[in-house]
Amino acid sequence: MNGHEHYRQAERLLAKARYWDDDVTECENRELRALAAIHATLALAAATALGALTRQAIERPIGVSDTETQDALNDWHATITIAAESEATE
Repeated sequence: MNGHEHYRQAERLLAKARYWDDDVTECENRELRALAAIHATLALAAATALGALTRQAIERPIGVSDTETQDALNDWHATITIAAESEATE
């Protein structure tokens, strides 16, 4: 999985956790949130690594655009905002 895929997986897991029904136990809901946090962390790590590559690319172009880094950071920020909001409502 790349950073974008980790972010999307975190989104899917959080959505499933937010709209859980009677078929999902509270324990399973916590597991979904924990897995979402892991995927969000991996997405952040990927965005951080991409940022490092982008800084290097400014000095020595290697095909990584600044737009990719900004998109990855925006996705990560949205993920942690969703997670923080859901924690605040519990």
